[in-house]
Amino acid sequence: MPAPATQDLPGDIPLSPRSGDPKQAWRAYFRENTPKPEQVTRLVVKLHEAKRDTEVIAVIEAAILGGQSQTWMYEVLAGAMQVTGRPQADIERVLLSGVDFTAVDVPNMLFSAAYLTRYGLRARALQIYRQASSLAPWRPEPYVLGLKLAREAKDPEALEWAATGILTQAWNKDHESLHHQADEAVAEAEELFQKKGNAERLKQFHDQIKSARQRDLVLKLTWNGDADLDLSVEEPLGTVCSRQSKYSRGGGVLVHDGVGPKPKDTYELYVCPVASTGDYRITVRYLFGNVVAKQAKLTIIRHQGTPDETTTSQSVAIAGEETVVRVSLKAGRRTDLGPVIPDQVTDLRRPGRAPQPSTTEILQVVHSAEAKDQQAEYVRQRDILFQNLGGLRAAVQPVIQVIPEGVQATATAVVSADRRYVRLNLNPVFSAITDVFTFTFAGQGAGNGTSTPSR
Repeated sequence: MPAPATQDLPGDIPLSPRSGDPKQAWRAYFRENTPKPEQVTRLVVKLHEAKRDTEVIAVIEAAILGGQSQTWMYEVLAGAMQVTGRPQADIERVLLSGVDFTAVDVPNMLFSAAYLTRYGLRARALQIYRQASSLAPWRPEPYVLGLKLAREAKDPEALEWAATGILTQAWNKDHESLHHQADEAVAEAEELFQKKGNAERLKQFHDQIKSARQRDLVLKLTWNGDADLDLSVEEPLGTVCSRQSKYSRGGGVLVHDGVGPKPKDTYELYVCPVASTGDYRITVRYLFGNVVAKQAKLTIIRHQGTPDETTTSQSVAIAGEETVVRVSLKAGRRTDLGPVIPDQVTDLRRPGRAPQPSTTEILQVVHSAEAKDQQAEYVRQRDILFQNLGGLRAAVQPVIQVIPEGVQATATAVVSADRRYVRLNLNPVFSAITDVFTFTFAGQGAGNGTSTPSR
């Protein structure tokens, strides 16, 4: 069991390596010595417990300048600067350095932007969200989180960016909610542009939003009854959009996967904002249940939101397991395949790497900035962080695992040599999650006391 941080251990760094100015003393120490990372951690914790925040700043700055930085240092340094009343520009510089240290991909960029938001650096955070959206335009988080900051800042250009980004895409999750937020942002941006009195800029805004709402091809399958029908669309470029692959490289998105009996749920919706010219092979699969009159309705909208928009409907007979319908599209705007987009575009974890912050954690960081007393909240969170550092867990992240619940079964089969008999080996597993408790940890670049369920 690790010793308390207040107790000295062999090899600990002295609290005062030499007399004189602490800033110069610690810079000289790190030029001449290369202590272990855990020794530096214990030193910072002990200085914090002694309420020597000025020296905490000196130690961390000296360690970073000496090439001995650790990921947690930027957060602790920014916090110590905030407590000691350092200028906001200095705090911003440290936080942005931390972003440069960790923001190597879009998930970390999102987390870093949310972290900057917590410190009130909303303009910087908005820049990172816009950069993240250019790298991964199919992710909703940059637009949604950036939209919130744009509304607070009453920035019409930022509102235009966020609303356009949301409206341009079709989303597999929360499609209607996201577009409703974008519509509200459009109204706010329009009002702000009107106040500026620039008619030409307002016209450009209207043209931009109009273009964002265009859809080359929309397919909607509706039916009545308690049945479950699935829609699968084979696109001209050879890609398939279906329940198994809701985002296709051909641009299609299965926005809604419905099942009866409620009328509001009995529909399948395929949207391809930028589609390719050619024939689309549409397969309607019957899974189970009763379809009223054994008929479904397929509505086809071509070039939605343009002067060439057309809408046609046709009946689809549900006579067997599969029914195939062919639809053609002319003058499509897509000429090549798009990027591979995972169905769970909001899942920030990547296999084979340390767990990345989830969307919930990002939103927690954003919402923590709305606390009435940010200084008191920071002090509480800082103490939690130092408590974890005292246990030498600064570089440890929680391992996120999926725990199955319910009944699972695996089966293996052995066929006899004469192929007359099959021997089955069944292995059922019954599992249940009972009591769930929470503990607090300080994640990399977070330090916000995130509560995580534990067993």
